[in-house]
Amino acid sequence: MDSFSAAPEALELATAQEQVGKTSQEMKPSRSASEGGLAFGLWDLTALLSLLCITAATILLLVELQQFGNLLQGSWPWSVSTAKITAAAPPAVE
Repeated sequence: MDSFSAAPEALELATAQEQVGKTSQEMKPSRSASEGGLAFGLWDLTALLSLLCITAATILLLVELQQFGNLLQGSWPWSVSTAKITAAAPPAVE
């Protein structure tokens, strides 16, 4: 066991012995969160990433739909009330 090395904070037996027999609510947290700071974890990162992807997709969709008309001014080219229906000429029969 001479080759075994560990960080000094991992070998603190005093704090480990103080926590024996206590519930998780009674135990002191081993790491204290910074005062006034927000914890940013993996779930927060994935939520932020999905929010950015949804926002980018919405912007790309609006840019794509602008090719068919000015959507921000209320011009909807696929509206039934503004559709212009024309009949095609009948095919020539020989």
